[in-house]
Amino acid sequence: MKKFLPPFFIFLFLFYRASPQNVGIGITNPLYPADIADSVSGTVLRLRTISNTIGDRTLLRMTTSTSNSLNALNSSYIGNQRQATGSALVFGTASSLSLAPAERMRLNEDGFLGIGTDNPLARLHIDMSNVNTTSIAMIINDDDDPIVYFQRNNINGGFLQYLGNDFKIGTPVNNDLGSFIIRTNGTDRFFVNNIGNVGLGISTPQSRLHVQGDAIISKDDALLLLQNTAGVNKGIFYLSNDDVRVGTSATNDNGRFQIRTNNVDRITCTGLGFTGIGTTTPTNFLTIDATGTLDNTPVVINTFGTRDIQFQRSAFPSSYMRFSQNNLHIGTYASNSTGYLYFGTREIEHMWIDNIGRISMGVISPNIPGYRLSVRGEIICEDITLLPFAMWPDYVFEKNYVLRPLSEVESYIKTHKHLPGISSSAEVARDGIKLAETQKKIMEKIEELTLYIIELNKKNEILQREIELLKKK
Repeated sequence: MKKFLPPFFIFLFLFYRASPQNVGIGITNPLYPADIADSVSGTVLRLRTISNTIGDRTLLRMTTSTSNSLNALNSSYIGNQRQATGSALVFGTASSLSLAPAERMRLNEDGFLGIGTDNPLARLHIDMSNVNTTSIAMIINDDDDPIVYFQRNNINGGFLQYLGNDFKIGTPVNNDLGSFIIRTNGTDRFFVNNIGNVGLGISTPQSRLHVQGDAIISKDDALLLLQNTAGVNKGIFYLSNDDVRVGTSATNDNGRFQIRTNNVDRITCTGLGFTGIGTTTPTNFLTIDATGTLDNTPVVINTFGTRDIQFQRSAFPSSYMRFSQNNLHIGTYASNSTGYLYFGTREIEHMWIDNIGRISMGVISPNIPGYRLSVRGEIICEDITLLPFAMWPDYVFEKNYVLRPLSEVESYIKTHKHLPGISSSAEVARDGIKLAETQKKIMEKIEELTLYIIELNKKNEILQREIELLKKK
């Protein structure tokens, strides 16, 4: 069956071929080859295909080719396609001079816009699977800073913006309650709340950075700087080779490094390196203040086996406190051949142990070289026990002991001014008194004196009997 054009289109076709001028419909001064105007709002031009089959399309094709073929080169189209429950607006272009135009974009019956797909699943659905480019979308504004807003009920809630050389993403000023959130695997991971606090793994960050979980800084010389509001470095966390450094920075020469528990400063290290435990004002390299503690033992060292607390000079071990089993040793190392061990009060030394083990009290060196204990001053004690002493003077009572005659003793005393066998005052002044030897000699004289008394008593008894006999006569 042949089809004929309506008389109006025959006239329009003949008029245009006869006079290539602009044609106006509803307007007397057309500005374009076909210029349609209508004073009533509504449909101006209607194109339709007499078909009601799903998938049928009514297209308006545009081309710059001289060919009248439907698949003419350089052609594009826009049109309507019948859908299952409505209609879709389709757009097509030709990707090659040798190919017919193909669909590139579709606005389906639900208002979903698909670019690169004929089945959009969202308000904007872009399919890049068959496109050789890494750019999905470009927003360009050379005269201003381009911005994309996200709205709810016509109120801006979020935005994307290229501002100067910066790219911004987040919530605008009129959204004063919303947070910026990043999620992975269906779970929110990163949060920036309405006052700028950042939370990693926590939706309600309580500080500028709040991390719920572990954190890692991976770098050979990782550095975390703590600055004041003026941007001056005050504190550092620093990984240097295998060393971890925590403290104040070089630009903070007055600051203290402090460790606190229960909101109380417990350990303080000053800018001079003085460390205080229990005090914030240490006066030397280590100050311990146990005031107010429940335990009367301010320092506890718990060790196993033999352990030393070393005292060094120029990195050379000099002396020690050593814990060995249940014993406490205090002294100097064998390598310290000249050092003394001092004991004192009020910064005055009162007792010394020299490098060969001699003990001095009240005097820095022994009075008489070779003696193990030297004391300057008096000694008071309950008793003194001497070690077992051989040759105690019981030999005086032996039968073969020769007792000096008293006349000889008298003569010796007159000559020497001291008892035989007893040190003179000059000897005592020079050499002192040897307690054990002197005690032995004193006992010897006591025993000799006892013998003299016994002998005199015998003579006295004989004289007494003789007197009694004379009286009787």
